[in-house]
Amino acid sequence: MTRMRHIITTDGYLFKLGNTSSIKGTVFVDYNKNGTKESGEPYFNNVTIKTEKQDYIRESIPSNGSFKIDVDTGTYKTSAAINNPYYTVVPATATSVLLNKVFCQALYLRILTNLNHINYQYRQK
Repeated sequence: MTRMRHIITTDGYLFKLGNTSSIKGTVFVDYNKNGTKESGEPYFNNVTIKTEKQDYIRESIPSNGSFKIDVDTGTYKTSAAINNPYYTVVPATATSVLLNKVFCQALYLRILTNLNHINYQYRQK
């Protein structure tokens, strides 16, 4: 008598429906460095927004200056990485404490121009 083995495999997805906390914000170029978005100051997309807590990292790239990162409860540090020496992100890091599942933390990240980084060199012929 031979025994037959049946192996059953199933692929599937596990997801949770319901409320989530989120960290969302706006990134813009603050030309006059007053901390307020004004007409003529464009939204900024060439930046990576990173939100992290221990063993948990999420990243987002803004669209029309806006970003949103869904997170769980806890304390998060959010920063923006920009690969351009002519700009500085303010604040460099923002801390968010999300206590329940329906909380939303709003951040405003400003891009400041660093004109002192521009170095013009002239050559005499």
